[in-house]
Amino acid sequence: MTDFNSSPFENTITSKSTLVPSDHQLDYNDGDTIRFDIPPFMSYIDPRQSVLKMNVKVRGSSIYRFNEKIGVQSVINNLRVYDGTQTHTLENLQNYAERLVKEYHYTQNDSVKHKRDLLEGAESSIEDGVTPWAREGKDKSATMHTSQLGAGYAPTQAVNAAPELDGTTILANPNTIEVVLPLSSGILGTMSKRMFPAALTQGLKVEIDTNIATKALQIWSEAGFAGQEWSVDGAGLANAVYVPAKTNFAVQSVVGGAVGVAMTGIKLFADALQPAAASTTNAAALVPVDRARNVGVGMVGASNLLVGRPIFCWTTGTFPGTAPSYECVGVINSMLYVAGAVPTIDITLGAVPAIYQTVAGGGAVANYTPTGARDVIPAFAAVAAPAASFPESGIASVSPAEGTAECKYTLSNIELVLKTAAPPKAYSDNLFRQTQTDEGAVVDILTAETYRNNVNQGEVVAQINIPALNERAVSIMCLPIDQSLAHSVLVDNFATTLDNIQNYNFIVNGQLQPTRKALLGRLSNDKSEQVALWEIEKALSSAKLMVRNLNKQEQQFAIARALARYGGVYNLAADGNISLRCEYSSSNLPVKNKLFTSYIYGLRRIRATKNGLVVEL
Repeated sequence: MTDFNSSPFENTITSKSTLVPSDHQLDYNDGDTIRFDIPPFMSYIDPRQSVLKMNVKVRGSSIYRFNEKIGVQSVINNLRVYDGTQTHTLENLQNYAERLVKEYHYTQNDSVKHKRDLLEGAESSIEDGVTPWAREGKDKSATMHTSQLGAGYAPTQAVNAAPELDGTTILANPNTIEVVLPLSSGILGTMSKRMFPAALTQGLKVEIDTNIATKALQIWSEAGFAGQEWSVDGAGLANAVYVPAKTNFAVQSVVGGAVGVAMTGIKLFADALQPAAASTTNAAALVPVDRARNVGVGMVGASNLLVGRPIFCWTTGTFPGTAPSYECVGVINSMLYVAGAVPTIDITLGAVPAIYQTVAGGGAVANYTPTGARDVIPAFAAVAAPAASFPESGIASVSPAEGTAECKYTLSNIELVLKTAAPPKAYSDNLFRQTQTDEGAVVDILTAETYRNNVNQGEVVAQINIPALNERAVSIMCLPIDQSLAHSVLVDNFATTLDNIQNYNFIVNGQLQPTRKALLGRLSNDKSEQVALWEIEKALSSAKLMVRNLNKQEQQFAIARALARYGGVYNLAADGNISLRCEYSSSNLPVKNKLFTSYIYGLRRIRATKNGLVVEL
């Protein structure tokens, strides 16, 4: 087997970093395929010190982040490595990001996590759904300013500074950041423990399929960043209660919206502003206020401003004298940034969704139509300055419950940074002689094969057959993913689902493994299941992954099993397949259609003989 190590008693082995650019050196968007051509003269590649380097920019009107566990790695859907002639597939890593989320979670500690945050563009400032700022009683909006992607819009910027535009779309993530991604690959990345001889395969060709933006990206917070909302009861403003739920925006004016006249649009201040005094109405005297968040400059809370989402406003003509009502005024059809002394976000409104219609008699309405004076949305400057205990009049907030977002990311200056080394001449000569024999020169790589199975909702007992042909398997990991949640910026698209699962067994060569059912029922109550967790640790350890974290099993749910220990392997091909049997609750039936994505870790052998290249599972 090919391998070599440096020795202090021998001549120094020279090494260097070599840059391999992508195929056409242009920008890549979501859904594209990135290709690299690694020539054979690069000799030996050290995968552990090789990385994928690129610049990343996110475009869209909302504040996005990549998956908080794996950062920009979430753009990778599939990774394929071929020999230099592209006639043999050496490695085929499918559903790459889904697997990496689990590997990263269980192998991280604080130091590793922070390193990934800095190098790989992960945003870990939100933990357990709660920001550090919120835990300290501070404004959640400050969390956005920790983002490398969105740091260009800090509150310290000048009032009325124009945001970056893409046409007429406000860009909430203005920064282009550089990331370096260690690949989870047996040839080019962290799964390898040995140098890889590129000359043996006449070089390498690499292809990376990228995920679509709505799968790779997440909105920072469904409820927005400011989280400033007030609940008002029938007793009036004196009993207003602070509820960190929705984001507030100051309303400059509305289009339509008089009594009996449909509202067709609304203007929000590009900066949340209030008059310096009750009688002040001129723009020069408007000043930023803490209680309503910036829309244009800080973009705080702008994660709620999504085309297709409903928008809500406080509606009253006598505010603040009487308790306001809270009404849906329509869905956002379009947004336009309008520069000026007092810049605005001009929004056109579509029909009020049926679930929010409050007009007498119900029925479809084109948009919100006030039926009385108290229903009118007040323009901000037309009312008195708010009391200290209540935010500005004419506050608009956007529901986090519905809608999608227009977004995309751009990858540029993409390079493979390969650490290459030149072995001693005697070693290279010996390797060449091996290739001229029938047995040939052999390289083993640790990799992961992917299998997929659908499980329908309502199946109490799911029997999942995995037609594995791996002759040298070491472990298996299965991830059930809710198919209905795929490709939405409002959810974690790589999350696994419990769906009231109770227990599982693998069936290998007709035998149950483990012999007793591994229980999972307590996970649905946010408790740990120790046996199943132990199985995850053993499976990852067999795949040469160092387990450092066993927290949040219920959030990072996986079903796993070690097939071999202590450096051994197991021949699944001899058994024909491996099966997974999952039992769900019969009293609380599973309600989700699930895609079970299974990864079988194992060794793949690449053999170079006088008759050519052979790849063995």
